[in-house]
Amino acid sequence: MAVKHAKLAAVKLLVETYASSDGVNYYHSLVLLNATKVNDVEMVKLVITKASKPDIQSAMLEAAENGLCEIVAALSDSYHADDAFSALKALVTLVCTLRTIRETLVY
Repeated sequence: MAVKHAKLAAVKLLVETYASSDGVNYYHSLVLLNATKVNDVEMVKLVITKASKPDIQSAMLEAAENGLCEIVAALSDSYHADDAFSALKALVTLVCTLRTIRETLVY
């Protein structure tokens, strides 16, 4: 449980500071947040595939597959709908950062 709270805190920090990625519009972000609330990973993947730019898709699909949907769902409860887009952009940033850290540790 502490890990989940730590991840959520990390995403909130990113929402506040680094929400700079691009690729999902406001409408798709709301659909995606609704899909995460029921943990519908397949719907999440579909929305990502249809809505995202190719360079963003892999990071967001990885997030969906790794259970980060729960974090987005938690964020949707913590932030107003207007901030859903920022939360999703922050999630992409988080996944990219985690991927970089993992690659650095492996090599």
